Formats: sequence, C-alpha cells, structure tokens
Amino acid sequence: MKTNICQKIINKIKKYDIVICLRHIDADGDAYGSAMALAQIIRDNFPQKKVFTDGKNNESLSFLGKNGQLIEENYWDSLVIVCDTANQERIDSQHWKLAQEKIKIDHHLKGEKYADYEWVDSTYSATCEMVGELAMNVNLKISKEAANFLLLGIITDSGRFLYSNTTSRTLQIAAFLLEKGADLNYLCTKLYQQNLNLLKFKGYVLNNFTLTKQGTAFIKITLAILKKYNINQLEAKSTVNILANTKEIKVWLLAIEKEEELIKISIRSSQYIINEIAEKYNGGGHKFAAGAKIKNWTELDNLIADLDELVSKTEYKV
Repeated sequence: MKTNICQKIINKIKKYDIVICLRHIDADGDAYGSAMALAQIIRDNFPQKKVFTDGKNNESLSFLGKNGQLIEENYWDSLVIVCDTANQERIDSQHWKLAQEKIKIDHHLKGEKYADYEWVDSTYSATCEMVGELAMNVNLKISKEAANFLLLGIITDSGRFLYSNTTSRTLQIAAFLLEKGADLNYLCTKLYQQNLNLLKFKGYVLNNFTLTKQGTAFIKITLAILKKYNINQLEAKSTVNILANTKEIKVWLLAIEKEEELIKISIRSSQYIINEIAEKYNGGGHKFAAGAKIKNWTELDNLIADLDELVSKTEYKV
C-alpha cells in the first residue's frame, strides 16, 4: 500500500515541468529538511525539471542551503508539494494556490484537507521520515545533500531518537540515510551549537520559570527579555526542552511574545497528551509536542489552568 502511495506521488511529479516544494512558516528542522530534501531528490532524479523551494529562510538551519524567493509567475503551470504543514494558513507562500495541482505530505495528528492529493500519516516521527521512505520505496537516487536534509528533520522531530515517536522504521530509514552519506556528527554539531547569548538566556529560563502544584512549568518571554539577551523568537523557542527530564515537571511550556501583539506558546510533555488543549488556543500539533497562539497574558493563565487539570485528572499516559 505504501509503495502505491509513493508511486502515485512520483507519477504526479513526472507530469510537471515545474515543481515547487513548500513547508510551514517559522520552519523547524523537519519542515525545512523535508521540503529541501524533496526538491533535491527531484533535481537528482529528474534533471530536466525546474525545481524550486520557497519561503523565509531559517538562518539557524541554512548551513545546508537556502530557499529561493519566488514570485507569482513561478507558480503558473506548476506542481506544488507542501511538506509538514497541517493547515493551509501555515503554508509559507503567498502564491501556492496558483499551482496547477497540489500535494500534501504530512505527519501531524490533525489537520485540514487543502491539496488535490494528500499523504498524511501520524505514525511517522517526521515528514522527513516519510520522504525518506518515499525515496526508498520507488528506488530513487539520494545524494549526500538530500540525505543530510532528511536526517536533519528526523533528528529534530524525534528529539535525537529519544521521543516516543521513534520506531524501528525511524531507525531503519536513518540507517539508510547514513548509508547514502548523511553525516550525523556534522548535523548534530551544527544543530546544537549555541552562542553565548543563548547560553545566558537558558540560564535566565532555569532561574525564572514557574512551577505549579500540579507540575506545569512555564515562563513568560517578553520582547524586553529577547532584546536583553539579543536573541530572536526562533532561538528562544529552541530552548523549550531545557525543562525536560525533571521529575517534578509534568508539562512545560515557553510563552514568547512577538512584535505583532501575539504570544506564541511551545508546549511539551513526555507523559500527557497535550495537543487537544493546544487546539483550544489556536494551535495543535503532536501528542507530546504542540504549539498555540494567544493574544494576551490572561489567556496564558487559562491555558495553564487547563494543563493543570489535564495532569490532575490523567494517569500516566503514552
């Protein structure tokens, strides 16, 4: 069955002279890696095609490559493939609807249907794992460059293979990518290297977070704090798991203020299923890793109360 899905996607790709690979805004490793890898795989196997990526570059991940900055005309008569994006409002492109046909490849638990053909499966640790399996199933050439992109996304979305979404399939595909030349040491060195500002910011988080009686740990990161430590929102978000692996902490989150009067929340847990609560606050995601958006700090109090209730009423759950 999986081979049929993969072959159908390849058949769609073969039909078009122009293919554009997209992902969600504020791209993380899996979003960045899956779109960039799929584009490279198409280039390597169908060199006669024009293949592009689009969207804002994430400077912390651009050590492997950068997206193009496309205009409206680039999308005419194209096939768009959107990776790792559950909802269309999150697609990092102004022009994606102009494409002749759209494909969605995604591993989020819940989302909306917005493409002509969709492969959605939440049993995968990462969309990069799905793209890796696609290439394996239809025997596509995978260059070292593409393998690095795919392993990048698997590493980040599986928490370096420590999260519960890591399966034997995850490790098999990772091993396949290593055989194709992916450099695990290089990727981890680049991914987890930090500057002194970020190190000091982590110290601030550790010294200033609040822990409720039920075990919800949280911290408010204002624009003033970001300015003080000279870091951006994405860099701040990357530190969310600094509160992980602490016996007394059941659920943890960072609430990060953005310029456009919006507060973005990153929520994590190793035991409690949090994505349904995130959905109440304009968000969603995976069972143990989700995000939300709120308009003011009062809403954060409500979110924390909901998380406390979840912990108090739920037994250990995986």
